[in-house]
Amino acid sequence: MLFYAFLKILKKTYQRRYFTESIYLKREPLRILFFGNDNFSTFSLLSLISLFQSNKTILEKLEVATLSDMKIGRRHKILYKTPVKLLALEHDLKIHEIENGNMEKINNIIYDDREMFNLAITASFGHLIPSSFLKNLKFGGINIHPSLLPRYKGPAPLHHTLLNRDKYTGVTIQTLYPDKFDEGRIISISELYEIEKHETLESLSEKLSKIGANLLIQVLLKQEYLNINMNIQNLYEPSYAKKMNKENQVIKWNIWDSDEIELRSRIFGKLKCKFKSSNKTVILSNIQIINDTEERIYGCPGLYTYSKDGLFVRCLDGRNLKIGKIKIEGKNWIDGKEWSKTCLKGKNGYFV
Repeated sequence: MLFYAFLKILKKTYQRRYFTESIYLKREPLRILFFGNDNFSTFSLLSLISLFQSNKTILEKLEVATLSDMKIGRRHKILYKTPVKLLALEHDLKIHEIENGNMEKINNIIYDDREMFNLAITASFGHLIPSSFLKNLKFGGINIHPSLLPRYKGPAPLHHTLLNRDKYTGVTIQTLYPDKFDEGRIISISELYEIEKHETLESLSEKLSKIGANLLIQVLLKQEYLNINMNIQNLYEPSYAKKMNKENQVIKWNIWDSDEIELRSRIFGKLKCKFKSSNKTVILSNIQIINDTEERIYGCPGLYTYSKDGLFVRCLDGRNLKIGKIKIEGKNWIDGKEWSKTCLKGKNGYFV
C-alpha cells in the first residue's frame, strides 16, 4: 500500500515540477524501451510513465521489456509476475516478455522496424543488452546503477555498501556497454546520500531508487545522453561488488561479533546456523542487539537461552542478541519467545 501511495505522489510531483514547462530545446522525441524487473526498477519506470503521459514532445513512445512469468514457491504453485510487469499492465504499456533470460530474441522486437525505438534504459535488469540491438538505437542505451561508480561495479552494490559500512552512497547513470556490466561512460552522478544508522537493504534500495528516478528525468530533460564526449572525473576508487551467495548468510559465531550479525540480518533478512546437538538447520530473523545487563548471559559464542523476554544468544564480543523469529528445519516459522518458552523449557543449548 505504501509503495503504490508513493507512486501516486511521485507521479503528481513530476507532472507539476517538470512537465508544465512551455519551452524546450529543439529535440527529437524519445522512443524508449525500458528494461527492468524488480521494485528498484519500478520507480524509474513510473517517472517515465509520468513524462510519457504529460509530454509527447519529449517522450512519444514507451514500452517495457521484463522477464516472463515464472512459477515459484513450494511445488511451484505460485505464478510470479515481476513488479515492472504489474506496473506496466496498470498503465496499459506494451510488454515484451523475455523467456528464460534469452536476450538474443530481443532483436525480434525491431525486426520489422529499425526505428521503432531510439533509446534503451535499464534499471536492475540483470542481463546484458545485445550489441546487435543497441546498434540499431540512435541514442544507444543508458543504465541506472545504485552506487557511486566506478565504486561497486557489479550485481550487488547495495549489499557491499552496507557490508563495508560506507557512510555515503548515491546513484550513477551510465551508458550501456554491450559486452560487460557497468563499463559504460558515466553520464551523471547524484548527490551523496548519507546512510542511516540502522539502514536495511530494502530501505536503502527504495531510497536510491527514488534518487535514481529523479536523476533519470534530469538526464532526459537536459539531453545528457547526447554528450557522448563528456568526461566526468572519477572521484571514487574502482571496486567490484560480486554477487552474494548463501554462505554470506551462515552465521560464524566464533568469528562475527554482535554488530556483524545484526548488520547481516538487516541486509539478508534471514540468517542460518545449526543446532550443535542435532545438526539441524535453523533460520533466524528479526535479530536485535540487547545491551540490557539484566538480560546478559554468559558462556561461549552461540549459547542460546530463554528468559522472560524471549530467546537470547551469546556473541563473541560478550553482548547478546534477541531472536525475533526462528524456523527449524522441516517446521514453520515461530516467534522466538514462544519457541524458547515451549521448546527450551529452561534448558540452554548451542548454535554452531
